[in-house]
Amino acid sequence: MNQLDKDFVELNRSHYITLTKAGFVQHLSNEIKSEMLRIIRENFNPGYLCCMHCPGDIAAMIQYLYIQYDKLPIETTIEEAIQEAIQEPIKKKRNVKSAKS
Repeated sequence: MNQLDKDFVELNRSHYITLTKAGFVQHLSNEIKSEMLRIIRENFNPGYLCCMHCPGDIAAMIQYLYIQYDKLPIETTIEEAIQEAIQEPIKKKRNVKSAKS
């Protein structure tokens, strides 16, 4: 999946969250629905069918897209890995030798 598709999916995640928590979708334009369908067909299921006028099909399409997207392995860029390494404290083990006289 290319970065533009990933950005689009993340930008529109609010529709999935609303659908899963409240059970409905609002303000979903035809362009967004068409783009979601294109992403599904290009990345997950080339034969995926969805009636763009049926609310049940649209809800199923949104759920399918985000379930498949969330299954993708997480790819971290070098910059993200460096940033995470900087933010995490370095933990070192100390070897304490007992001093016996």
